[in-house]
Amino acid sequence: MNTAAAHRFGLAIVAAGALAGIVLILRGAGGGGGEPAAPPPEFATAEERELFDRLAALFGAPEQPRAPAGFEAAGLPAAGANGDAHLGFGRRVWRTQCLHCHGHDGSANTTTAALLNPRPRDFGLGIVKFTSTAAGAPATRADLERTIRQGLPFTAMSGFDALPESSLQTVTDYAHWLLLRAETWSRALARLDAGEPAAAAFDAAVAATLAARAGAAAQPLAVPPEPPLDAAAAARGARIYADPAIGCAGCHGAEGAGRGPLVWDAAAEKWLLQDAWGLPAQPRDLNSGQFHGGAAPADLFRRIHAGVKGTPMPAFGDRLEAAQIWDLVAHLRSLSQR
Repeated sequence: MNTAAAHRFGLAIVAAGALAGIVLILRGAGGGGGEPAAPPPEFATAEERELFDRLAALFGAPEQPRAPAGFEAAGLPAAGANGDAHLGFGRRVWRTQCLHCHGHDGSANTTTAALLNPRPRDFGLGIVKFTSTAAGAPATRADLERTIRQGLPFTAMSGFDALPESSLQTVTDYAHWLLLRAETWSRALARLDAGEPAAAAFDAAVAATLAARAGAAAQPLAVPPEPPLDAAAAARGARIYADPAIGCAGCHGAEGAGRGPLVWDAAAEKWLLQDAWGLPAQPRDLNSGQFHGGAAPADLFRRIHAGVKGTPMPAFGDRLEAAQIWDLVAHLRSLSQR
């Protein structure tokens, strides 16, 4: 199947899944536009229940989001009735445009999601793969808006720039709310599992989520001026790529086809590594030129510098000089142009 045919096939699957999802939404809502009630979550311990109750008191629920107090600096609407209404409008846009792939709570546990490769983002861990920020720093609201507006190339995540601007902004805020809620829950649950009492675990998780978005951590990675990405730069980049101490070829393969010996068992025909969501980690086939986070030189620079978050693709910003990263960018572009 050629690329164009594969793209049309993928869109057909998404369309079929979307139709099925809309039917299920209408059935669950009785066809009247109401919000189907989510079943109460199950917890192993009373402290987990307490933790969840604290989360609900601060954030509300996916069906009825609340603007959490103190999160304005993190990019969410101010707490209060106006903020709640703003997120509620974003929720309604989410239901019609996003729910069939990403699920009602962002967990991507849907029929449509199961049909897609790569799968739609599961917001449950509070992690986004492709960001403008440095290694270890979370996604910003601007990162989410860019993805929603432009989509992710060569995936089922299309761009929604045709939405009315007010709808695009409110659904971005709702997606950001889902991400911050999930990140806070993940942090709190980890602290609870480590032995902290529920109240202390939750308060510390809120503080850590806010701190991760304060100051320099929330700023986009500074990309230095792009040098000439010529044949000489590509040749230097090829040497860096092949260097065992750097390890590019171990995952992406000597020719860049994405099945290096560290990630692909050719005899068993299976992937060896997983990402943070428990899915097979499949390095990019660099020969295809299909870069989900963007193919512009600055996009590739960020991917090499900061890594792909939630995956085994590490950050090289602390191991390589900027000039070396640009040389690698030149080599990657030459691989995709063969």
